Amino acid sequence: MQSTESLTEESASLVDKALELHDFIASHREQHEKDRRVSTEVMDAIKEAGLIRGLQSVHYGGLEVAPEEWYRAMIEVSSACPSTGWLVGILGVHPFEFAQMSIEMQDELYADDPNTLVSSSYAPQSQIKRVPGGFRINGQHRTSSGVDHASWVVIGGAVPDEDPATGRRTFVIPIKDVRVVDDWFVVGLSGTGSKSIAFDDVFVPDHRSAARSDLMNSTGPGMAINDRPLFHIPHGAVYGSAGAGPAVGVARAAYGEYMDQIASYTKRSTGVNKAEDPLTHLRIGDAQALIEAAESRTVWAYKDMYAKAVAGEEITLYDRAHYSWRMAQAADDCVTAVRRLFESRGASAVFLSNPLQAYYRDIITMRQHGTQDRDARTTALARAELGLSPEEQFI
Repeated sequence: MQSTESLTEESASLVDKALELHDFIASHREQHEKDRRVSTEVMDAIKEAGLIRGLQSVHYGGLEVAPEEWYRAMIEVSSACPSTGWLVGILGVHPFEFAQMSIEMQDELYADDPNTLVSSSYAPQSQIKRVPGGFRINGQHRTSSGVDHASWVVIGGAVPDEDPATGRRTFVIPIKDVRVVDDWFVVGLSGTGSKSIAFDDVFVPDHRSAARSDLMNSTGPGMAINDRPLFHIPHGAVYGSAGAGPAVGVARAAYGEYMDQIASYTKRSTGVNKAEDPLTHLRIGDAQALIEAAESRTVWAYKDMYAKAVAGEEITLYDRAHYSWRMAQAADDCVTAVRRLFESRGASAVFLSNPLQAYYRDIITMRQHGTQDRDARTTALARAELGLSPEEQFI
């Protein structure tokens, strides 16, 4: 299925690099699932292509591309290998956030390598204690995608008895202070290696932490050197796109796989080629409509928010709720499309040798990510439409 949007001249570079890597990445897809991690060879190629540095500050070797460009590249990688595309999204959004944190932290993070990889786990699951000069952290966080390749991790946490505006914080920690727990035995996205990360009385200095409110509102100390349009677009939508983009890519791949199978499949009970079945035609039309709408909806969001940032226009709370909803709704639509294709193939789809079942498992796992909670994002949007507070922290 063809993309519904034509590439702009500006978006050709990263997307072309992703397309060049497609067959190489796809050849590792099954092995990634078996190994429960993306191979070093593929991650090296991803880094070499600059796919993790799309939203990274130019001060630290980043590309600072228009966000649509990075998003499109993520879709292409995801269509080759869902787990690899997921890592491009999840690992690729962190430099966007770091650009707003302290300059001292950024200097430290990128001192040795502009391709430094940082895995994450944002749900507050550790005990945080404020101490002189920083914080002490104890606890364990689940699902840190790509931690096998990371030199650092970033986690979310809440400091007890502090104002939520400053007490909900982000903490950046070197991998040497992290205990990785190999517990990633899952139904989908096995190749992401999203293992748990544990902290045993780890000290985090003040300069490696930031209030979530500063990051969400583009008011962090890093803006002293990174005050450019890219870093004024909404965090919630950017993080939401890291799940939406892979979902679009997987849905595209599943659609292509379905079409290949249908072209040569004859129904045993009737001897009729399934390509002649009107119900097949309905499933094809339904899936194409859902996937194309998902891609168009999210690309529009990136174009609109970036255009406003470039023009210096205010991005309102309603805008933020709207963009985040577009990302979550897109992922939900892609899940529906793949589910219908999977069901249409009947019993043959459940065999582990059929790629459709793998795509289905991967995409339903993607939809479980917190940023893809369609109900929460829809509620936030509806409240904003009605002039009420969205009551959703991550938009």
